[in-house]
This record gives sequence, C-alpha cells and structure tokens, in this order.
Amino acid sequence: KIPFKLLNERLPLVKGKASIKGKTVEGEFIIDTGYNGTMQISSSLIKKYNISTKDDFEFKSVGITKTKNVRLNADTIQIGCNYITNTIAFLETEDTTQFPSGIDGLIGNKFFDNFSVVLDLKNNYLYLKPIEK
Repeated sequence: KIPFKLLNERLPLVKGKASIKGKTVEGEFIIDTGYNGTMQISSSLIKKYNISTKDDFEFKSVGITKTKNVRLNADTIQIGCNYITNTIAFLETEDTTQFPSGIDGLIGNKFFDNFSVVLDLKNNYLYLKPIEK
C-alpha cells in the first residue's frame, strides 16, 4: 500500500527512487500509464544529485516536448518497497526541465509491467503485487 497525492486533482504523484551511476536519486514522480519507459528523471533532479551525463549519448525524444535525454542503466528503480533491477532509465539533459516545480519525472509502463497494479483514486493508494516470472 503506497500513498500518493493528486497533482491538479488528476495526476497521481508518488515518491520513487533510482540507483544510477552509483548514486541514489529520490523524488516525486507522476504515474504515467501513457509513458512506455520505466522512469524519466528531470534535469533538475540530475543536477541536484550531481549525475554527470557529459560522456553519454544524447538524443532528442519524439514525444510532445521533444527534450534531450540520455538512456542509462539503472541498478534499481523503486516505489515503496517494490523495485525492479538492471533496467533502463531516461535522464533529461536540457538546461531547463519540462516538468513543473515539485515534479521530478515520470514512472511508466515498463516499470508497472512487472506488477499487478491497483490504483485506488478514491483513497489515494497504489497497490503493487510482483508478477512471478
């Protein structure tokens, strides 16, 4: 049972963390079932944790915002006590982030593919049950 808050009364925002390049970043992430990745991390959070992306291959996303990103290995991505290991995260590399203040990125379907998911919008709880593989 993982609590979340609603941003603008409609977007679920949950605390999450990821281990990337030997550092653990923590923030508030939008649960985005329309995002096909595991996690996208804002440039402001990357700067806060001083994660260097200067030697990583940069590309421009093809979504609505077309921001510059790098694709990196993530040792873990975690929400509550539920996590996945050895996966991919996308880190925003623009000087200014596409996310408003207080939002550190997105959690998407590639993370949730590993769980049975219940999103209780009435009580603001996310339930995740790992899927046996």
